[in-house]
Amino acid sequence: TQEKIKVVALHNISSIKEDDGVKVFYSYPQDIEIIRSIKKLDYDVSSMFYEQENLENLKDCVVFNLCDAFQNIEDEIKLIETLEKNNLPHTGNSSSTTKLCQNKFLLKRLLGSKGIQFPKGQEIGSFDEKLDHNLKYPLILKPIGEHGSNGIDEDSVIFNEKELREKVKDLILKFNKPVLAEEYIEGREFNVPLLGNEHPERLAILEIDYSKHFENKPKILTYKAKWSKNSNDFKNTYSVISTKLNEEEENKIYDIAIAAYKAIKCTGYASVDLRMNDKGELFVIDINSN
Repeated sequence: TQEKIKVVALHNISSIKEDDGVKVFYSYPQDIEIIRSIKKLDYDVSSMFYEQENLENLKDCVVFNLCDAFQNIEDEIKLIETLEKNNLPHTGNSSSTTKLCQNKFLLKRLLGSKGIQFPKGQEIGSFDEKLDHNLKYPLILKPIGEHGSNGIDEDSVIFNEKELREKVKDLILKFNKPVLAEEYIEGREFNVPLLGNEHPERLAILEIDYSKHFENKPKILTYKAKWSKNSNDFKNTYSVISTKLNEEEENKIYDIAIAAYKAIKCTGYASVDLRMNDKGELFVIDINSN
């Protein structure tokens, strides 16, 4: 009989507790669910907590990479680079694509070279750097090289020079990284998950429901909306399968999302975030490689 393909599900440690001198490692619940699912498939499946030194013990296997919880996001790239260096086949995107998704300014520049529309923006590296006169307020400010909406909160959308200077200073001091200032697109927000390589499979278009709690403030997914379960942002922000798109709008969203996916050479999976303004124009605002 043919040997089953060996699959190692690599995942992050959620927390560590010590009991009578014995360390107990805990998993993220979503990782447990995914590992349970792949164990039902016809592979030789095992799981392993990610630690950089553990990777040296991996050989003759496929790595199912579930790791996306890092204190330092550079570690995510380091992990993928190690898998590539050791010629270990793995799920998900390459280190070069992941790097590109973490640097939002370079990402937008590459999309622009492929004719894909995105909000006009500028990288700001110092407190007093002048704003490009072509950029129009309101702007949204994001630290370059972060993900999961880290650094994005209710005052990230700014409306004048004074607010710009205050927020830029705050972000540079906090993250010690340049800031991306880009035009804020008022309108509907969509997320398109895609699976595959050259011809990705389209999953259902999700729309962010901002109908509650956002009447008098910018409709954006803040860090709290994604991660702070007790906050109003989290409780009142929903991703729902979009049912209010006509066929033309749906096809246009899919076409742009797939073009963006291919432009940065995504493999395996990614999701593309877009905004639609009141004229029906679509702008890619982010690509999530993990």
